[in-house]
Amino acid sequence: MATSKKKKPVEGLTREKAEKSRKFYDSSYGRYFITAAVAGAPVDRKFLATVEKFCEQKKAKLIVLLMRGHKRSLEPQDHIYAPEVERLHKEGKAFVEYGFNSNLKALDVQVNPQQVLPLTGLTRYGVDGDKRYSVLVASPRQHMKILPSGNNLHPRMLHSTGAITLPDYQKNRLGRISTQDHVIGGLFVTLDKEKFHLTQVQADTDGSMVLYGKRHFPDGLSQEERAEAFVMGDLHAGFDCPKTMQAWYEVFQATQPKRVFLHDIMDGVSISHHLEHKPIDRLNRPHELSTLEKELFVVGKRLAEIKAKMPSDGELNIVASNHAPDHLVRYLDEGRYLTDSVNYALAHELMNLRIKGSRSILKDAVDPDSEYNWLDRNKDYIVEGFNLSVHGDKAANGSRGSPEALERTYGKGVSGHTHTPQIVHRWVVAGTSTKLRLSYNDGASSWLNASVVLYKNGLFQIVIAMDGRWTK
Repeated sequence: MATSKKKKPVEGLTREKAEKSRKFYDSSYGRYFITAAVAGAPVDRKFLATVEKFCEQKKAKLIVLLMRGHKRSLEPQDHIYAPEVERLHKEGKAFVEYGFNSNLKALDVQVNPQQVLPLTGLTRYGVDGDKRYSVLVASPRQHMKILPSGNNLHPRMLHSTGAITLPDYQKNRLGRISTQDHVIGGLFVTLDKEKFHLTQVQADTDGSMVLYGKRHFPDGLSQEERAEAFVMGDLHAGFDCPKTMQAWYEVFQATQPKRVFLHDIMDGVSISHHLEHKPIDRLNRPHELSTLEKELFVVGKRLAEIKAKMPSDGELNIVASNHAPDHLVRYLDEGRYLTDSVNYALAHELMNLRIKGSRSILKDAVDPDSEYNWLDRNKDYIVEGFNLSVHGDKAANGSRGSPEALERTYGKGVSGHTHTPQIVHRWVVAGTSTKLRLSYNDGASSWLNASVVLYKNGLFQIVIAMDGRWTK
């Protein structure tokens, strides 16, 4: 009588063996580094060494989310993790799910490593009755999406982690795209009771990483490193939040950016077409912004303050945006100033400059002698491979801008405009520097006070300020 052969037990750590590796509501460490490991893929040993030394020095806990491997459809998959990952599992550092507090959870939802948009279909996850929480998803890509959580709740976050394993894909269409999008990196999280602060980390080619102006190496050494650029969330001078501006000045001190980029420096509320048929809103404009002359004074004053807070050798760049200069240009070109007795005299002077060929009417209006760099919409400004001259309201051929459209057109870059930070592939969106409730964002909002710091070789992080605090 034939007997069936028993299957030999699989040696090594598999996703199935790790299924019970879950921990809920553990905020005991306060600081965490979260990344992912793909089964069957080799570990980036230099970056792992950097992360482990960093966690040791910062007294942070390393959390590695375990992902399944998937390379060939309808064939057996690589499902054994690298020895380094097995070691981390034995040390209590590798999980399939980890809860930090009532507002933050990290888990593997078993998406394939090569899934192009890892947050697809997850926007409803994290909503449980009247509870809302943010979710960190295991993936070799770093994508971020901010979602509104009602009128009285802080927005919640969906974020994919990046990986500590090297790209290991087929050479077909999807595999090549996945290799291009693969991010060796992770997320650094600090807890503040039930709140959390989060930012991104990517590995450089030597396994080092940069966080808040300091580069960390595999041997545990670190050194100060100036940021190549700081892209501030949309300014809207006069509506900017004082606590948030102070937070950005603190980030200046920590990162010493060589260049600062500003979006929507002027709101344009004094001459906005949006208020043309809203007399009550015009009446309720802040006194200091009630006329064009007053608003331009506020803008000039804020620019001077920002320049004074920057490193003395730093370059201040003004990105052409839909509020500034477009609101002013539209006001002049439509001739609305002709029936605006309050602003007529100044507007008439500016229109004369425009007729004579002014190349930057906002510069001429704010400070014609300024040494700031007023960027042209039709010229790129590339820093470490990232295009930093794009506001985000317009994409190719004058179409409406979106992170997806901008990434297809420019590749890597940082934009503003939406007041909501986001990452799609290698396109990064800054948030806002304004108060989070203005007259035109009634209802649930995804706005966050957020700016972007860019380092050498294209490493970046989004810094989010909550009530003026940007890290614990």
